Amino acid sequence: MLFFLLLVSPVVVLPLVLVHAVYSYRKLLRRPARLCSYAAVLIGGTAHLVFLRGLTHTPIVQGTTRCVEDKPSWMGEEVRLLRYDPKTFPPEANCVWDDGTTVDMVPGYITPTLYTLLSLTAACAVVGLFFLLRTRRS
Repeated sequence: MLFFLLLVSPVVVLPLVLVHAVYSYRKLLRRPARLCSYAAVLIGGTAHLVFLRGLTHTPIVQGTTRCVEDKPSWMGEEVRLLRYDPKTFPPEANCVWDDGTTVDMVPGYITPTLYTLLSLTAACAVVGLFFLLRTRRS
C-alpha cells in the first residue's frame, strides 16, 4: 500500500500543480515567491519520479536471481555470484562476482539526475523563502 502511495502521489500532484500554474501564470509572474515554490514542487516531484524509476531496478526479493539472469555475456561459467548489495538511496543494486567484477543494475543516469534535481529543488525553495521574507519586510 505504501509503495502504491509513493508511486501515485507524484503522478497525481504534478499535473494538478502544472495545470494550476499554467492557468494562473500572470499571478505567478507578479509573485516570485509563489513561482519559486511551484517550481520547487514540480522539480521535487520529478526527482521523486526519477527516484522511483531507480527503485524499479533494485529488486529486493529476487535480487540474486536477477543478477544471475543479467550476467554479462563475456563472463565465463566458472564465475559465481558472491553477493548482492541493494541500497535504497541513492538507488543501487550491485552484483558482486567472485572474480572482483561489480555490475550495477540501476542505469547510470539515475544518481546524477536525482542529485541535480534535488539540488535544484533546494535552491528554488531557498530563493522562494528569500522572496517571501523580502516582501514581508517591505
